[in-house]
Amino acid sequence: IVRASLKAGEGPLPWDAPAGFALACVAVARADFDAVTAEPTPVIFDRSMVDALVALDRRGIPNPEPVPAYSRAVFLFPPWPELFKTDAERQHDFDAAVSEYNALHDGYRARGYDLVPVPRLPLDERVIWIEDRLEGRPT
Repeated sequence: IVRASLKAGEGPLPWDAPAGFALACVAVARADFDAVTAEPTPVIFDRSMVDALVALDRRGIPNPEPVPAYSRAVFLFPPWPELFKTDAERQHDFDAAVSEYNALHDGYRARGYDLVPVPRLPLDERVIWIEDRLEGRPT
């Protein structure tokens, strides 16, 4: 959404129109979910509609539609200063990222999701760690 808005020179951007951006995220998340509901294998979303609804909650805007039936388990990546970068598409600072993480943590928990914090490991080890949990392998 950010990339498309920047390219077009118009559209909702999180730093200019946070509510409009969150509503656009709700629509994209719904379309993404609907596009894979028939997939026979698990699908991992980078973001879900819940992320956008938490952003709306933070602005006192009511939930515009029902949340799809996502898995109850949510891999949550804590803020990691060594990996954090800003750029044209991600303009908020690290403190804002921590605030967003805390809001997402609380928002998912309040909606009944089981949070699975992902440890700060090298990339290849994080992949194995997540695969182990998806496959139900003991830790």
